[in-house]
Amino acid sequence: MKQLLRTVFTLWGFAAILNTGVLLRVEAQPAKSNAPVTPPASVKQQVADSLLAPMPEPPKIEVGESYETIYSHQGPTIKINIPAADLKKVEKSWVKYLKNFKGKTKGTRGEFYTGSANINGVGEVVNIYSKIDGNDKGALLKLQADIGGGTYLSSKTDAAKFAVMQKIMLDFAISESVRAFNNVLLEEESRLLGLDNQRTDMKDAEAGIMEELTNLRAAMQRAEAQLTENKEAQKRLNYDIKKQINIIEYVKRALASVGQQK
Repeated sequence: MKQLLRTVFTLWGFAAILNTGVLLRVEAQPAKSNAPVTPPASVKQQVADSLLAPMPEPPKIEVGESYETIYSHQGPTIKINIPAADLKKVEKSWVKYLKNFKGKTKGTRGEFYTGSANINGVGEVVNIYSKIDGNDKGALLKLQADIGGGTYLSSKTDAAKFAVMQKIMLDFAISESVRAFNNVLLEEESRLLGLDNQRTDMKDAEAGIMEELTNLRAAMQRAEAQLTENKEAQKRLNYDIKKQINIIEYVKRALASVGQQK
């Protein structure tokens, strides 16, 4: 009897906990909108939810001018940012890119000198001093172009040649930034796919939990039926016990009555 009651109370308690967990999980879900449901990233691109966090402005490639020291040479400097790019990868790509201009490149640790470069629209003998810095947003390419006679190219010394050099640097920056963002995109999509797989696993686990909950509810119903039957049986036993006590009392009285007739 005590064991049966303990079983019933245990089932009731466990079912209450599960019911509470399911209720909290359901209430925690955001309200559904009338917008069409988008499949997961593994199936189709999903538009970012602006409610999660304010989205920063997309990066831009910008060309600027300054006066700096590169490869021990001071002069007007053209600089351009390369968003998302990795410093080491940009260095390798830049050295390879400089080969298009037939000059000889030497240097290390992010600073390079390219002698006698032939750049169409700029000059047949151009000495290039370049430097690449890294930062948390990508890389920064700096370049000095000695176009002859110690004259360094700038927007003031020769606007037309400056525009050509700017285009050369811009093409390189775009190529490197696009490649870098493509790599980032692949990593983020892979991370999203992993999250979607975790969600699928949790949904599968939820089905198992719901099945277990259904079984527990059925077991609780059976236990409640057994408890009801047990209470009815106790009532019958109480009646039988009272009846038996009356019988015993009657027998005692009969015994006393007979004993007094000596």
